[in-house]
Amino acid sequence: MPAAALWISLAAAQALPPGKAQAIVASRCVVCHSVDVVTAAAASKARWQAVVDEMVTDGAQLSPAEVPVVVDYLAKNFPERPAKTKRPATNPAGSAPK
Repeated sequence: MPAAALWISLAAAQALPPGKAQAIVASRCVVCHSVDVVTAAAASKARWQAVVDEMVTDGAQLSPAEVPVVVDYLAKNFPERPAKTKRPATNPAGSAPK
């Protein structure tokens, strides 16, 4: 691995939570996009599976054995976020409507 790629991989690994696939994600995903794309994402396990499958189809260098490890890591560390609920509007006096 060239020195620059090794440095990028180490920097990416530091930005990711520890886990079984941390090094895989740091070395394979950042080839095409920044680690921020991964850390800002949130998805269900099924959606992560679809995303990883799409990345492999597009050329991500993951072995068939690595795919479920990566999907589990992403689903555990970057899970789907609950939808925000709307708060009731307040009336001009500042209290919730009755």
